[in-house]
Amino acid sequence: LKLENTWGELGAVLSSNISEWLDFTLSYSGTYTKSQTRFMEGFARNDNITQVATGELKYVTPHNFTLSTSLSWNDYNAVGTSYHYSYTLCNIYLGHRVLPRNLGEISIGVNDLFNQSAIIHRRTVNTTAISEVTNRGVGRYVAVQFVYNIRHYQRVGIKHVDK
Repeated sequence: LKLENTWGELGAVLSSNISEWLDFTLSYSGTYTKSQTRFMEGFARNDNITQVATGELKYVTPHNFTLSTSLSWNDYNAVGTSYHYSYTLCNIYLGHRVLPRNLGEISIGVNDLFNQSAIIHRRTVNTTAISEVTNRGVGRYVAVQFVYNIRHYQRVGIKHVDK
């Protein structure tokens, strides 16, 4: 019994905080995996492509209301087979900054807006078997959250020296 694995991964991240009112992050990661198991009778080959793309956005209005969203697309494809699974997770929250110096934020939102995490399929390849597992998740739900920012930095102005 001999197992040979070859893989490659490519990813990129674009992130910016355009201002103190707008922040976003976009990312992508793709992985290609080629597994080949040799037996005395022959061999089994398994090629997989996994892709994950995510986006996050946070917007704060001048009146300290907030909009936070995240979107994650996950795709798994077993090349040469009919096994292909893809799902999208989307979370969205509306909130308001509270407390002195806006150190706290209370928000209400929906996790898994499209209700696609209720059932997630996974495929695992190892030296002795290929297993397909179905996991039951929480699915869509509404949540209230409170965030306290312990790292609040004061703005430091540039002091001008008159000559």
